[in-house]
Amino acid sequence: MYCVRSDWSGRRAGWRFRLRGHERASRRILVDAFVVLLFMSASAIVVVLAPRAEASTITGIRAIGSVPVAASASPISVNDTANLHLISHKRGTLQERGLASGTLHCPLAIELAISSSTVGIAFTCTARGGSISGTGKAAFYVSAAVAHFSGTLSVTHGTGAYVHASKSSLQIQGTLLRENYALTVRVIGRLYT
Repeated sequence: MYCVRSDWSGRRAGWRFRLRGHERASRRILVDAFVVLLFMSASAIVVVLAPRAEASTITGIRAIGSVPVAASASPISVNDTANLHLISHKRGTLQERGLASGTLHCPLAIELAISSSTVGIAFTCTARGGSISGTGKAAFYVSAAVAHFSGTLSVTHGTGAYVHASKSSLQIQGTLLRENYALTVRVIGRLYT
């Protein structure tokens, strides 16, 4: 407690002292409120960002700064050769099966739809970790007992490790023996995974 003098100057001094006390208390309250607000803001940022980081990890999206960027697919250089044998033959359509050796080293099924100068191709390769399917078209010509073809393949579907393979375009070359329909193919190109 303190005494306030009865004269005017004493009253002014008492009020000044009382005001300074209130100012100090107000400043302390403001500082405490600012600290609490700062702590709450930091907690809110952590709560908001943590699930986003988790979701990014789950979906395979990498965040650079504040912008999510999809992980890029890496290409594989494919160079495979396969010897296939006839499974069925009906009205110019051949079903062939065999084993591809090289980059993919996989069981390979090919369907050839042959016309006079072109051949339509459908294929499925069941590789380790997934499968690759697609279609293609090639120029086709016969020389003596051997038919030759050369063209492109488009991957239309991939599973497992080859889920992004639909971005790929491959080259195919092949020969077909007219005697027993034995098929030999070579596939080259870049396959995205």
